[in-house]
Amino acid sequence: MKKLVAVFCLFSISLPSLAMGPECVNLFLPAVAQKAKPKIVVISGTDRIGSKTLLVSQQVSKIIEANGADVVLLDISKVSHSTYSGDYTKISKKFKKNFDDPIAQADAVMFVFPEYHGTYRGALGLFLNYIQSSFEQKPIGMVGISAGILGAQKGSENLATPMRHRKADIIGSSQVNI
Repeated sequence: MKKLVAVFCLFSISLPSLAMGPECVNLFLPAVAQKAKPKIVVISGTDRIGSKTLLVSQQVSKIIEANGADVVLLDISKVSHSTYSGDYTKISKKFKKNFDDPIAQADAVMFVFPEYHGTYRGALGLFLNYIQSSFEQKPIGMVGISAGILGAQKGSENLATPMRHRKADIIGSSQVNI
């Protein structure tokens, strides 16, 4: 059986373009190594339309695909605000089909998110409240984006908390702080 080794490069964000940095981080996702072509969901974790986070998410998706996986990119800026009714138990069929089902069918999930006031964006937290799929034993990777001296370390730590609560398998070396 083929092992999946995805290579994630650190990205430097420069306006107006996105440039890949020279440093690379190897990420081994052991739980999906048994699959010939694992399915990985990449979540662009901001509601800002046209964000740099989406550009990084697209680059991360290309890198994962180049390493032999099928990728589904979920852009949470595409979630209608009417989806968030306040009742987490009632999600629309459209939300389930476009966001919840791909996560349920994924072998692993990669979050790409901007650090915002020392944490991840509230839109990502709200999005996760409506996801009914199980993250239990699902490998989770994180790419955090920040201009701060520590990168998105705090945002990664904060996102790890609800993922641990949902029993996800957070791959320690998969936290790439930009």
